[in-house]
Amino acid sequence: MDRPFCFVTLFAALLTLAATTVAHAQRDPAALLEPSRFEVRNDTIKKAGVERVIGWWIVETQGEKIAYLRAGIPDRSDPQTARYAEWQQAQPPAR
Repeated sequence: MDRPFCFVTLFAALLTLAATTVAHAQRDPAALLEPSRFEVRNDTIKKAGVERVIGWWIVETQGEKIAYLRAGIPDRSDPQTARYAEWQQAQPPAR
């Protein structure tokens, strides 16, 4: 398979849920939101002509438990990540 279907599906699902984090935190202001940055490098990303993609994940904790987790939010302010996103959108749909 040329494109990792899992990454594409996850990426689309996470973009769809973009507003959920803010709405969730507004319901419970005592919840703690912890954003973290991550970097991904693989052959598909190299095919796009970039070395790596940077993304964010957001974890909301209540006490010592994870109440909400959202991962795979691309950092489009990063030039390589933005270039990869443009390349990915230009690809034909997977069959």
